Amino acid sequence: MFREVIGATAAPLFAPVYFGIPRDSPDYQQVAQLFPTIELVELSPVQALLRSAFEQSARSIFYRPYFWLLLNVALVITAIISGARSAGLVAIGSSGLMYELALFFLAPSADYRYSHWLVLSTWVLAFGLGSQFLQKRDQPQ
Repeated sequence: MFREVIGATAAPLFAPVYFGIPRDSPDYQQVAQLFPTIELVELSPVQALLRSAFEQSARSIFYRPYFWLLLNVALVITAIISGARSAGLVAIGSSGLMYELALFFLAPSADYRYSHWLVLSTWVLAFGLGSQFLQKRDQPQ
């Protein structure tokens, strides 16, 4: 199950970008009865183009949580090596890592949405380390 949660399978991800209840969802019939207009909505050309672009991007590695998991681990190690000034960054990165690892035991499903904190904490960690690097580089020696 954890391989599915982190997207480390060849199978397509379940709803990495959410456009509504997928037709193959067990809840689709019930939702369609409650909201009959769900079938009547027609997309404008701009909406169709955006939807297509999002569907294409959802097939990239950036929507695979294992990418963010590996990047997070590498950045946390980098932050640890870079010294005591990075303690806050190590904490933020580790929190995303621990949250994702908790899904190994508690994941209700393999939805990408459960990995949002891992992705966000990895971005914060990357920008924080980048900022520290630029500050060190710009300091007179």
